[in-house]
Amino acid sequence: MTSVFISLSLLVLVLIYFYRNILVPIIIFIPTLFGVGVAMTFLYFIKDSISAISLSVGAVLLGITIDYSLHILTHYKHNSNIETLYKDIVKPLLMSKEYHRNSFFMFTFCSLRSLKRFRDFSLQFAS
Repeated sequence: MTSVFISLSLLVLVLIYFYRNILVPIIIFIPTLFGVGVAMTFLYFIKDSISAISLSVGAVLLGITIDYSLHILTHYKHNSNIETLYKDIVKPLLMSKEYHRNSFFMFTFCSLRSLKRFRDFSLQFAS
C-alpha cells in the first residue's frame, strides 16, 4: 500500500509540475473515478462476485483512462481552441477506445472463468 501511495504522489507532483496547474490531477482522475464507479455498480447488480485477478488487471484499464485524459490535456496545452482540439482528437480517441474494447471482448472465447469475469469488468469500464 505504501508503494501505491508513493507512486500516486509522484504522479500528482509530476502532473502539477508539467501542466503548471494544481487542478490538473483532479481533472485527470474524474473520468477514471467515474468509469470505476459505473463498472462496479453494474457488476454489483449483475455478478455475485468479482475475482481478485479481475480487479488487479483493472489497473490496465485505469492506465488507459488516465492516458485518454492526458492526451486531451496535452493537446489543449498546445492548442487552446476547443473546436480544433476536438476535431483533432475525437477520431483517434474513439478508434483507440474501440480497439481496447474489442480486444477485451476476445476474452469471451477463453475457457477460464476468471478471464471471463475480467472481460465483464473491462467491458463495463470501457463502454
